[in-house]
Amino acid sequence: MYYQVGNKCLEQSQAENVYFSLVVPQITQDGKIIKPEYNGTLWKLNGEPIKADLPKCDPGENLKSGLETGWLLFGVMAAVYFVSVLKRVLR
Repeated sequence: MYYQVGNKCLEQSQAENVYFSLVVPQITQDGKIIKPEYNGTLWKLNGEPIKADLPKCDPGENLKSGLETGWLLFGVMAAVYFVSVLKRVLR
């Protein structure tokens, strides 16, 4: 299963590592630092295990969507090119 973190589609363990690594530590009024910590197997916050609720993604769907966008842009560029060639021929 893959999960989305930012614009990346990562496996669950990698996704959680990236997500929790980006969390900015907070300092309380009494000077304690609150931040998620990784013990080698799971992430903890104040001694309690935490899990990220990340959106699911599929690398195949991302590739398919990118290809569709690429072909659309290619079609527009080809149309512009053929219009410019046609303008030169008709002059």
